[in-house]
Amino acid sequence: MSISTPLSASPSGLILLSCSGFRYWNPPHGPMGQYLNTQLPGRTSLTTFLGFWTTLINALFAYMGTELIGVTVGEAQNPRKNIPIAIRRTFWRILIFYVGGVFVIGLIVPRTDPTLFVANTQRTGAAASPFVVATTLVGIKTLNHVINGAILIFVLSAANSDLYIGSRTLYGLAVEGKAPAIFKRVNRLGVPYPALILCTAFCFLVYLNVSSSSQRGEFFSMPLSTITKLSC
Repeated sequence: MSISTPLSASPSGLILLSCSGFRYWNPPHGPMGQYLNTQLPGRTSLTTFLGFWTTLINALFAYMGTELIGVTVGEAQNPRKNIPIAIRRTFWRILIFYVGGVFVIGLIVPRTDPTLFVANTQRTGAAASPFVVATTLVGIKTLNHVINGAILIFVLSAANSDLYIGSRTLYGLAVEGKAPAIFKRVNRLGVPYPALILCTAFCFLVYLNVSSSSQRGEFFSMPLSTITKLSC
């Protein structure tokens, strides 16, 4: 959809780039937006940098989790052979799905579209996804529900990965004596269940999002977790 939408057929039968796509790379819809214009009037360079920095935090937050490969080394079969293969595959998946996804979304979704600001103005929902916004802009009525279902699957996959990496990290700290010894316990399948239970308990913090006032906590928690990941 993202590739076919900016393309159009000419009368001679040639496929040409339509202005509906790459025009969003130019002002005022271009990628380099401004932030805090009213607080910093006349300082275009600074507000442009602040706009870039604000979106950078959200972008880096989306890339978190690639370090999962390092945690799986201890439980992988034949890690000397399999881990390099997994690292190479991760690189290409990031390049194609993450970077490529941002590229094609930039073709059909302008940064000035008001529906993109849902994530920052009210409780975040699937409508804040640029993929859902893209389907709305091109007029496909049912595809946004398919994307919402895909997002739900992705969230479950991410939660499963986070529980894995959290429980194994806590188990490793307990083995090194840097966490309570109770977290060294494992069941007959080798799962560190006390560490897993503790990590699962933090999942219930998601219900804080039921209240609209929890946005302030999320506003600070996302940059904090992102910077913490980068420092590690």
